[in-house]
Amino acid sequence: MAGGGVTRLCGLLRGREGALAAGDKKGAPGVSRAGAHAIPLVAPPHSAPGARNRSLSILALPRYSRLGSTTRLRFLDLLPILREEGIAVEVSSFFDDSYLARLYEGERPSLGSLAGYYGGRLRALFKMGRHDLLWLEKEALPWLPWWFERALLRGRPYVVDFDDAWYLRYQGHANPLVRGFLAGKLSALVRASRLAVAGSERLEEWARQAGARSILRLPTAVNLDRYAPSEKPRETGFTIGWIGSPSTAAAYLPPLAPVFAELTKNAGCRLELVGSGPIRLDGVAPTFLPWSEEEEGRLIALFDVGIMPLEQDLW
Repeated sequence: MAGGGVTRLCGLLRGREGALAAGDKKGAPGVSRAGAHAIPLVAPPHSAPGARNRSLSILALPRYSRLGSTTRLRFLDLLPILREEGIAVEVSSFFDDSYLARLYEGERPSLGSLAGYYGGRLRALFKMGRHDLLWLEKEALPWLPWWFERALLRGRPYVVDFDDAWYLRYQGHANPLVRGFLAGKLSALVRASRLAVAGSERLEEWARQAGARSILRLPTAVNLDRYAPSEKPRETGFTIGWIGSPSTAAAYLPPLAPVFAELTKNAGCRLELVGSGPIRLDGVAPTFLPWSEEEEGRLIALFDVGIMPLEQDLW
């Protein structure tokens, strides 16, 4: 995994500001500050009377559970590393896996289930006093204004993590009421954070423009032990592979149907779609495969080439 970046993150979380500042002087990539001095995230846990051997305690508030790729890769997969560093993390996800599973099946959540998810997050926030630091994925309470979230956070120190231009969902929303109430929320959230963790250089620049006091650029990484190469049977032909969710498949694959049709018809290629669910691609007969965390590495190893079509836009 991104060892250097994760090491810096652990150092910041534990308050090892001297070592981090020294690294900055050498031009260590990915770490920036608005001011000339290091900003401690929290008082080191051993500084409190009677707490000499106490671990730093973090309440992680990701958006999803393991079925959500961002949560899995940027939060849950880091937990063993943080524990090795003596950092205790309690995780309280906003949505559970059943929410995403139903969403991928095209089911809209009921008002009752949404109320339950918000209730669970509020309960988590009410017990945050047991922890030294909060670790947010994007925001604590989706679709609620900053003034409400700020009141619930009650000045507790927090780290906020972004791996996508999530702020565009509010700023560019079709509903003017959403834009009016929420367009500036994530900028305010970043500005009040002790540390903003950005998944890319562009997000780092956005966080800086938003007024973040301290920024760590930490690209999303994967555990290479899960993706060992394998010998692919020659009789299967040249395989083009894609992996994602039904929503991203519907958004990005249909415009490429003529290309896929040409490659499968005239070049003998196979198209395998993992996690897309049944999707209509004119002139193409793809192989649809279910996604699972356990099978992901094996399936990717069977691709000759993997594709990731995206639109050229701000997102």
